[in-house]
Amino acid sequence: GTRAIEAAKDCGRLFIGAFSNIDNLADTCLSSGERIVVLCAGWNNCVSMEDTLFGGAFVKKLSERAEIVFGSDAVRIAMELWEKARNSPMDYLKNADHYHRLIANGAEGDAAYCLQRNTVSVVPYYNRESKKLTVLQ
Repeated sequence: GTRAIEAAKDCGRLFIGAFSNIDNLADTCLSSGERIVVLCAGWNNCVSMEDTLFGGAFVKKLSERAEIVFGSDAVRIAMELWEKARNSPMDYLKNADHYHRLIANGAEGDAAYCLQRNTVSVVPYYNRESKKLTVLQ
């Protein structure tokens, strides 16, 4: 996510999200009243299944709470991927490159952990002054 944060650091507000804070992230973004751009980090400058799944799940969450306009086919693709995987995202991720990297490093349990929803109530954001991630209060 470091490159994604660097690429987006000059936007109005830069919130950081994952399945672990998906509901609070959606609430925070929608309450801002600002245009929302979802940037999936990927891995080594390439698209990643796990980040695209989260992007689709997040956009789906937003669309359940407000009327939103999908700005690109990438959004529609992410949503379709999420719709296909939503009933068993862990099984779906077992086809992903990153899942195989986790297995190779003895960390396959990390994937299941990262798919847990709403396990934290904070929404980190990029603080331009300190150039660090800060927790939204």
